[in-house]
Amino acid sequence: MTTNIVDIESGQATSDSRWSMSGESHAFPGENFIIFIDNTGCEKIFRYKDTVFSFAGHGGLIQKWKKYLLGRCGDEPQYEQEVQGHFLRIDLCITHIKKGTVHRLPQDPAYYGLRTHFLGTGAIHARECWSVHKCPRLAVESAKKKDAYSGGIVKYLVFKNDESNICDSQTVDVVSQKLTTEGCVMYTNDPAGPCIPVQQAAERDPAVRAAVQSLQSGAAVAMAPCPGMYGRWSDEDKAELRRILDEVYAE
Repeated sequence: MTTNIVDIESGQATSDSRWSMSGESHAFPGENFIIFIDNTGCEKIFRYKDTVFSFAGHGGLIQKWKKYLLGRCGDEPQYEQEVQGHFLRIDLCITHIKKGTVHRLPQDPAYYGLRTHFLGTGAIHARECWSVHKCPRLAVESAKKKDAYSGGIVKYLVFKNDESNICDSQTVDVVSQKLTTEGCVMYTNDPAGPCIPVQQAAERDPAVRAAVQSLQSGAAVAMAPCPGMYGRWSDEDKAELRRILDEVYAE
């Protein structure tokens, strides 16, 4: 449910606004549905002074890092979380506006030296569009048409003048509960089929009902999926993030 773009050339960070829970997750293996909700006011782009953080991955960890980054207070959050024997992580890009630099973590050799970065399940589709039009907002719109995990209003932040439609007014915890009452269900074996209100789907599908109960209890949370989220951070990547944050908060 995620497409994030950081584009130094156009001076923008963009993202979709969909949060979701997949029935294909380790919590519900073999299930073929997505519970999703759009336009909640919970953002995947976070700004601290002249630094912009773009997040994808485990929603609970994203929320903890956003809180931590407000002032770098308290204990450093985890980078990944174990769910039924598997690790789910966060991915992020850190953009320093004045320096015009982007750091992608965990590090990906495919992006070394590049000035445009793509995160999330919609990244490959967004990159195809961007390679033609060089417009990060249009690229997210394009990804939404091809990636079931991306949707909603395209969010953006323009670096040079702070033009933005970002308003971080909700937490991931709130979004997780909204998924159980205001969300919709899409079956991935019929992506062109109708989206069903979550409560209606839960009444007739035991797997959806179990997923809803897991969200309600806090055992599961909303996600911003990315291809690498079922993995772990290396010690090298953790050290690199700490080094970058030391520079950011020293300014």
